[in-house]
Amino acid sequence: MNFLLRHLWAAFVVIVGVNHVLSVKRLRAATREDPVARAKGGQLLIGVSLLQLVPWIILGIGILSGSVASVFTAFSPRFDNPYIASVWVYAIASSALVSVWILFAGGATFVSKYGAGLSPEPVPVRHVRVLGVVFLGLAVAMWWWVLYMGPVSVPEAG
Repeated sequence: MNFLLRHLWAAFVVIVGVNHVLSVKRLRAATREDPVARAKGGQLLIGVSLLQLVPWIILGIGILSGSVASVFTAFSPRFDNPYIASVWVYAIASSALVSVWILFAGGATFVSKYGAGLSPEPVPVRHVRVLGVVFLGLAVAMWWWVLYMGPVSVPEAG
């Protein structure tokens, strides 16, 4: 069990990688005739994959260095640990920035037009905007968690 808790972050890195590969295959199949859509969709997929990958890498470094007990430690927003603080700051900032991009900087149209690798079906702009509102709500909820919930008890790898 301790091995699983210490290395769960690596499983999530693999999951992100597999998801990226499958998304690229879906994008290639959907954009055979349109090299511009393939290129723009590829940029979108790289951005989405990086957004998903960064917190797991931060946690992995923290776990391997002995500063973080397990990925579950991240659910306790203690800012005396730089790795946990980095994950929370990253999560809040990236959620807020994705929301702003979708809602105010043309991101909804971009995802709708070039997001073939993200979904097997075309996604209407209004659905992407709803996702932008969800990301904004997520950023606010995480900020609230950090400010008002404080540290919670989490399982530790021994």
